[in-house]
Amino acid sequence: TVSKNTLQLKSLIDQIFELAHLDGGQVSLSIESFNLAELLYDVIAKFNMQANEKQIDISVTPTSSYTQVSSDIAKLERVLSNLLENAIRHTPKHGKIVFEIEETTQYQCRLSIIDNGTGIKAEELAYIFDARYRASNAIQDGNKHTGLGLAITKKLLELLQTDIKVQSQLGEGTSFSFSLRRTQ
Repeated sequence: TVSKNTLQLKSLIDQIFELAHLDGGQVSLSIESFNLAELLYDVIAKFNMQANEKQIDISVTPTSSYTQVSSDIAKLERVLSNLLENAIRHTPKHGKIVFEIEETTQYQCRLSIIDNGTGIKAEELAYIFDARYRASNAIQDGNKHTGLGLAITKKLLELLQTDIKVQSQLGEGTSFSFSLRRTQ
C-alpha cells in the first residue's frame, strides 16, 4: 500500500512540475519532420498491454499513411499518450479507439482520437482542460488519477501552436482533434 501510494504521489508531483514548467513559458521546441502514422503506432505499442486487458481495439485510419508533419515529436508523443491513456480509461471492455488522420489542406492535417467510451457531459466540456477541474466521469474508475493530463495536453498543443477541440456525447464516446503542419 505504501509503495503504491508513493508511486501515485510521485506521478502527481511530476505532473504538477510539468504543468508549472509549461506555464512558465520557458519551454523550447525541437521541430522536425516525421511520419505521423509511425508515431501513432509507437504510442499505441506503449499502451497495448492496458488495451489488451480491457480487450479494446486501437486502430489508425488510414492504416498506412504517408503524412509527414513538422512538430516537436517528444511533445506530440506526450499529448498522444495522455489522450490515449484517457481514452482507454473511459472506454468499456470490447470498446474501440481510432486515431484518424485527415489531410485537410496541402499544408495541414487534422488528427482525431475517437473512442466509444463513457463520454463527457455537455456542461462539463468547457472545463475539462482546467487543471483544477475533475469531471464527474473521473470517479467511475477505481484507480486514482492526477487529473492533470488534459491540462498538460492543452498547454503542450498551445506551445505547438494548435488548438484542441473536443466533441462528446454521454454514453457514446468522445473525439479530441487538433491540426498539425504538413511537410512535403
